[in-house]
Amino acid sequence: MLSSTSIWQRGHVAKGTILVVEDDPVVRAVASGLLEDFRYSALEAVSGREALDLVESGQRLELVFTDVIMPGDLDGIDLARELKSRHRKLPVLLASGYTAQHMAEGERVEGCLCCASRTTRPSFRWQSGW
Repeated sequence: MLSSTSIWQRGHVAKGTILVVEDDPVVRAVASGLLEDFRYSALEAVSGREALDLVESGQRLELVFTDVIMPGDLDGIDLARELKSRHRKLPVLLASGYTAQHMAEGERVEGCLCCASRTTRPSFRWQSGW
């Protein structure tokens, strides 16, 4: 579902499209709204599988912004791996409400940026290897 209403209502041309992959509807709406405030179109998917289908449909994307923990057969880590194997140049940003310590102990995906929210500020880790 392309949710670019606020961009078009203000008469701005979008900078590009970012795919937001998040199973929580409130978090997904907030993320999409923030991207739209920065003049991006937000394409939304509620699961890794739906996101993969959207990417495979040929939709032009500047970035995939995905939650790490999601239900279904493709969580954020699996989605990022699959995307990197099929679309090496497509940037993927993995985000989680879990601590950076939790993510550091978890799996890594080469070529992806990981963001873990802490109580005071987010931290970022570039995943350049296993």
